[in-house]
Amino acid sequence: MGGEPHQPAGTQKRKSLEMSTSTQNKRIKLTNGHLKSPEFTQHPTFWADDGSVLIQIGDMRMKLHKSRLMANSTWFRSLFDGMSPEENINPDVVQYDDGLALLHLDLMDVRREDFEVLVTAMDNSLDFFLAPQTFSCIAGLVRASSILRFPKLLSYASSILERDFSGRLTPPFSVKEAVEAVELGRRYSYPLILKRGFYELARGAEQFNSHLDSGEHQLKTGSSLLERLGITNLAILLDLRRALVQTWIDITHLPPIECDQPTGKCTASDPTKTWELMYGSGLLKDYQSDPMLGIYKLWEVDWEAKGYCNKCRVERMKWLGEQRNKIWVEDMEKWLSLQVAAVKK
Repeated sequence: MGGEPHQPAGTQKRKSLEMSTSTQNKRIKLTNGHLKSPEFTQHPTFWADDGSVLIQIGDMRMKLHKSRLMANSTWFRSLFDGMSPEENINPDVVQYDDGLALLHLDLMDVRREDFEVLVTAMDNSLDFFLAPQTFSCIAGLVRASSILRFPKLLSYASSILERDFSGRLTPPFSVKEAVEAVELGRRYSYPLILKRGFYELARGAEQFNSHLDSGEHQLKTGSSLLERLGITNLAILLDLRRALVQTWIDITHLPPIECDQPTGKCTASDPTKTWELMYGSGLLKDYQSDPMLGIYKLWEVDWEAKGYCNKCRVERMKWLGEQRNKIWVEDMEKWLSLQVAAVKK
């Protein structure tokens, strides 16, 4: 299964949480030397008056039930039970406020919005997984449940990624979602999501195409999306776009079909008719970096109205389907050097 737990860098061996009362009442020391709790905003939803642990990410603080976290997370269980003394953790993650453990999860690279999704899924799992979720929402659940080791939630999130987002190209991702897919696929070993992210970027939301047209310049001027993508992935993306353009050009030649109809009764072997269809209609230009959608549009063509006999129409549909499958299953994995079959979810 994808999604190996993330270990924060620069960690050291944690201390047991079985501490004396005086230690548990320790506050964060400010620069003026006074002991005082950090400023925070109480979360409007995730604040249980009878909660037993404080979670802070940035300036947002939550008060949750320790038992619920321990029941669902091996990381929290290990932290509070002292089951794994070899566990490494940044010592600044664990502080105390009014006798309660105060965990600064942003030091674990946990994002606030990701943890909110995680708590929502934990507290209302049935409703959460039955309702349609956005890609960014499920990606956030993967990140948080990987870092904090919520195995059941990670398993559910992984299955949704595969079912709803890995093989479908509709609805299309936004540029932000596509970059997020590349990041998620790389970091947590989801090759199918990685493939989807690269294809979405290559086929091109218009705003990202403008970045690619001046790629190096945009990086130097600080485009956040391009910075997140990185030089290596950007180089792969540019090569992928060129490969997709060439693939579409090859497909639009539509190799002639040998037809047994009398001459003039079927146009399947007439290259001039192919030229009129592909160039006259604008299909060649419109889908030059999106052959998957281009093939879908060719499926919608009324081939019999274009002069094809029924036998040749069926043959053309079959050939287009084979090309679409080849692009997604064989060519994309070759272009991106993916080993999909070797990665077990």
